[in-house]
Amino acid sequence: AFLMLLVPQDITAGLTGMDLLQTAMQYHLGSFGIVFIAVILALFSFSTFLGVLYYARGNVAYLCGDNWWSQTAYKLLALAMLLVLSLAACGSKDDSKQLVGTWQCALDLTEKMDEEMAANLGTEYTSEVPVSLYLTTVFNEDGTFSMSPDLDATTESLNAYIQALKPALVELLYKEAEDRGMTRDEFDSALADSGLTVESQVDSVLALFDVSALLSDVESELDSGKYKLEDGRLYLAETDGSFTQADSIGCTVSGTMQWTDDQGALADLETELGVSPDLSWTKQ
Repeated sequence: AFLMLLVPQDITAGLTGMDLLQTAMQYHLGSFGIVFIAVILALFSFSTFLGVLYYARGNVAYLCGDNWWSQTAYKLLALAMLLVLSLAACGSKDDSKQLVGTWQCALDLTEKMDEEMAANLGTEYTSEVPVSLYLTTVFNEDGTFSMSPDLDATTESLNAYIQALKPALVELLYKEAEDRGMTRDEFDSALADSGLTVESQVDSVLALFDVSALLSDVESELDSGKYKLEDGRLYLAETDGSFTQADSIGCTVSGTMQWTDDQGALADLETELGVSPDLSWTKQ
């Protein structure tokens, strides 16, 4: 119990049962921890099975007599049950409960925005402040989900990016003045005569950016429906019966949730926004 309690909560968030134990062991002992717990559990299971068979043999002998027929029938029944349970344990694994809760993902739009700004400024531009579109996905216990943009976090990120444009715009104004044959001092002096500065001019330009208007076309809900996490694949669909392998996403949950788009289900993210469809989600 203490092994699991001593692991940071952000690593074990959403994990239960064996997944929780393996993650805790890996945190404390590295990859050896997973091997160690697997070997210990295998030995414990085998010894427990032998013990249960021994006790059951005595019960069968008491009820049916200690003869070849009853003992052979009992052994065959035990082997059949072992085979059935082993196959059941190796079957599909529904891990949907690991997802229940609210998750957030940040789509890094910095490269795309820098390209747009460079085209508008007519010069190379690389921002020192990243800009992200934040998405929030809520997975409910009843198997439904909803995905929507986090407009507050996205607005804050955009505002920070826009303010970081100030040095580039200042240089652009000076460059335009120099192209007209003015030195920087002469340009500053001309603006000062009107009670202005280069910085105040840039501030006026930046004030025209209306982030709310830029995000007004973003839908309040991007997607919703049913979900299922099974055998390391996340299925998202409108109804339970419409889950398809082609639309599934590789998904692993270990503190964070990682999406791997190996089927091209999220290809639009790369073509339209220029971001990788392999997403990392953090539980809120």
